[in-house]
Amino acid sequence: MLVSDLAAPDPAAHFGSYFVFRKLEQNVRRFKQAEEDLADALGLTGDDRERAGAMLVGRFEDGTPLTNQRSDGAHEPVENNFNYDSDTDGLKCPFHAHIRKTNPRGDVFRPPIMARRGQTYGERTDDPNGDVPVSGRPTGGVGLLFMAFNADIGGQFEFTQQNWANNRDFPPTPNDIRPGLDPVIGQGIRDVDQTNTPVWGEDTFKSSAPAAQAVTLKGGEYFFMPSLAFLRSL
Repeated sequence: MLVSDLAAPDPAAHFGSYFVFRKLEQNVRRFKQAEEDLADALGLTGDDRERAGAMLVGRFEDGTPLTNQRSDGAHEPVENNFNYDSDTDGLKCPFHAHIRKTNPRGDVFRPPIMARRGQTYGERTDDPNGDVPVSGRPTGGVGLLFMAFNADIGGQFEFTQQNWANNRDFPPTPNDIRPGLDPVIGQGIRDVDQTNTPVWGEDTFKSSAPAAQAVTLKGGEYFFMPSLAFLRSL
């Protein structure tokens, strides 16, 4: 994710990185309601209802990849070295799941992925991991501070958002099911495209309403993070 730092004493030897920052407010109540609606549509009961959220995100809340197993708690630390080679038909992790749209892991050729991290912000009065009714979840004032280092903002961050997250036809599917927008960060009108969710591991799909948009961009900026050599020369 490094590029030459033209302001450094020796640009050929010193490097910085382009930095993307976004403040993303989350309507937790709306997203949790989408999870409940999907669980009802899939006929999930008891602990299995947690899988509805994983169908939207692609991972369970503890980070377990949905493509690996149908419940959480697979590994400690959470496994991150996985792909979708065993799920080419999207029968485990839906093609519209957030992590499958923004990091297809072999579904298609991808440009170099950016180094990205997120930090929560805001104070939650509810217990995020507790058994709280949907009506008790916050509708705003909380969310995620998204940060990413890039060598090419247009070819990495903007490409991911525009060509993948906001592209209703990405990734391409073998069964002509249109993935629709990314259910987490996709921007645009939600429609009937994203209504087919697989019954985990079976060649069966259930219809459900598309998840309502629950993430709002509150602000952001592009920066250049200079090299240490430049900072030391100040």
